[in-house]
Amino acid sequence: MLAGDVTYFRTRGDNPHITRGEVSVHGWWEKISGKATKAKVTVWLQAHKGAKWKTVATGKRTVGPGSSKRANAREKCKNRTTKVKFRTVVDVDIIGYTDGPEKWYSNGFTLKCKV
Repeated sequence: MLAGDVTYFRTRGDNPHITRGEVSVHGWWEKISGKATKAKVTVWLQAHKGAKWKTVATGKRTVGPGSSKRANAREKCKNRTTKVKFRTVVDVDIIGYTDGPEKWYSNGFTLKCKV
C-alpha cells in the first residue's frame, strides 16, 4: 500500500430470509473512495440457540464492490414449523490493504426454519 493510498468502504449484508427451503444470508461491500478493486467477503449465518449465537453456515467469496457481487451462506430447513432466530455477520477484507476486525451484524430475525 502506498502512503496516502487509502480505500474507504462500507460493509453490507442482508437480513436472513428463506429461499427454496433454505435460510440464506448475503454479504458484500460498497467502495466509497480509493483504488481497491477486490475484497474477500466472509458471511456467517448464525442461529440463536440457548443463550448464544452459533454459526450454522459460512460462505466466502472474493469479489469487486457492489451488491450484485456477494458471498452467500445457507442452510437447509429441517422443518418449516419451528421458529428460530437468525442473524447475518459479514467481514470484508480488502485485498492489499490493512483493515480492522470490525464486522457487520444484522438484527435477529425469527423465521419458521429449524436447522
